[in-house]
Amino acid sequence: TCNAASDCQSGVCSGGKCAAPTCSDTVKNGAETGVDCGGPVCSKCPTGQGCISGNDCQSGVCNNGVCAAPTCSDTVKNGAETGVDCGGPICSKCPTGQGCISGNDCQSGVCSNGTCVAPSCSDMVKNGSETDVDCGGPTCAKCEDGKTCNAASDCQSGVCSGGKCAAPTCSD
Repeated sequence: TCNAASDCQSGVCSGGKCAAPTCSDTVKNGAETGVDCGGPVCSKCPTGQGCISGNDCQSGVCNNGVCAAPTCSDTVKNGAETGVDCGGPICSKCPTGQGCISGNDCQSGVCSNGTCVAPSCSDMVKNGSETDVDCGGPTCAKCEDGKTCNAASDCQSGVCSGGKCAAPTCSD
């Protein structure tokens, strides 16, 4: 029996009886690490609640016994990140092999089946060392007239004028 919550080990006095801890009793009790969160039974804790490890936190990060907000440098895939500390609307673009939702999440600009892939000469994206989409540079085929170039060697015509591949002329 109890008269007040302080009479009970659980911190919950209901109808004159001490009640067992629950994940909704608004008291940090039982195996909870925060108020109604953390531990082996309750849901993960939000930022600012108590924790023992990252497993207790929604962010996956526990700093000095408190759940921390996600950051782009906490070595955990959390928040809006698509990979570990990369992708999404806040963090930098992900390298090859990290998670993605779209090409915007990737350094290469290419997301395939949820993973950032390395640039290729057939991915329909200007990336890697290409001077235009899938052409130019040291590894891809030479570019057609009108495509962007850095040097004559980037062009099928052998002429790069004003940063564009141009048709050969008698005065080039």
